[in-house]
Amino acid sequence: MLHLLFIICVCIFYIMFLISKINLLRRQPPHRIIMPFYVIIEDVPQNTDAQNTHDPIVRSSLWQKFSIIYENTKNIEQIVNASIRHAKYYINPLKDPKLNNILDTIDKNYTVTTASEKLPETISEKIVFGLVWHEFIQKKIDLNILINQLKDCYEDDTLVCISGRVARYISAFEGVTEGPLGESEVTENILFKEALNETKKLYDKSKSQIQKELLSKYPQLKNRIHELLEAF
Repeated sequence: MLHLLFIICVCIFYIMFLISKINLLRRQPPHRIIMPFYVIIEDVPQNTDAQNTHDPIVRSSLWQKFSIIYENTKNIEQIVNASIRHAKYYINPLKDPKLNNILDTIDKNYTVTTASEKLPETISEKIVFGLVWHEFIQKKIDLNILINQLKDCYEDDTLVCISGRVARYISAFEGVTEGPLGESEVTENILFKEALNETKKLYDKSKSQIQKELLSKYPQLKNRIHELLEAF
């Protein structure tokens, strides 16, 4: 009988102990288990690109052109690093904050998906720019042409997405060198679409200005101004 009573008391104390531990755990904040992970760095655009660089045909054509440079280049890493150093040496004295910002962005080694079986599935912006810069030097093409393409990477003072940037680097050859690299058909299509967008902006802007002038001159026709504008 005493033995049974002792066992019951031990069980009661053990249950009380467990209850106290459970209450203590409930009062504590949950532990966060942080697992190791890998991040594939992708450039997040802060601005849309007026040039249609996401068009499959345009992208495929540009990457086919770049594959010509990529396949004909040995010691890519060494050449890219040397080209980046030379680009900084050439561009930094210009003291252009936008150009320096692009160089800093290139140094971050963002990657972009290619559209050519002759290239890796993804490639870094640094490799694209470095090989394009090197090719400009090898072909003795005016580097200011490529620098102008860098400046064109801005829209409304904001960098376009990585696809837009690498497309501008690669298309810098078009019209200034012979062979497939110099073909400009794709660029003309891109520029036409960009000009079309710009024309629409100018038309909307001028339409708004005309409306203001008509309202100031004929306030009594306020409700019929749109009829006048549609007449033209």
